[in-house]
Amino acid sequence: TIAPMGEEPQQAAAGSEAALVMEYADEVTLRRCELLHTGAYALRIGRSSHRNRVEQCYLADLGAGGIQVGETRLPEEGSDVTSHNVIDNNIITSAGHEQPCGVGIALFHTHHNRVSHNDIFDILYSGISVGWVWGYSYSPSKGNEILYNHVHHIGWGELSDMGAVYTLGPSEGTRICHNYIHDVW
Repeated sequence: TIAPMGEEPQQAAAGSEAALVMEYADEVTLRRCELLHTGAYALRIGRSSHRNRVEQCYLADLGAGGIQVGETRLPEEGSDVTSHNVIDNNIITSAGHEQPCGVGIALFHTHHNRVSHNDIFDILYSGISVGWVWGYSYSPSKGNEILYNHVHHIGWGELSDMGAVYTLGPSEGTRICHNYIHDVW
């Protein structure tokens, strides 16, 4: 949402636009690409998108964050929720220049995604965010895997309430393991 004097700050810069948006996309692969110098997020894998892959990409000099997956609007149970996407072996760096609350990789309402082997650094807020429900009510964010990522040099004392891997709401079956994390301020 654009306010008269710019964008409102939101957790994970959730309302921010992205330079490249995929909606209703199935089995699209972005490999060895560069997304640079954006005013907001680099990429959004949005509504009803499945089995897409982002591999070996370089995302840098970003106004908000790197990659958003899923929607921020809570979908009804049984609806077609974004799922089964892979974000693997990417470099995401130098983010938050316009919206410091942007995230390296944000998984909103989405399930069964794999975020693995990414190098995420020099970001003013969280490295990876998983889930988008406050409390314990229904959440479609399940079965996500956050594995073997290197998350470092984030926060920089700019914002609080952040972390290398930030989880929100119930997320049955989600695995967060073998990540290498350091220099979180």
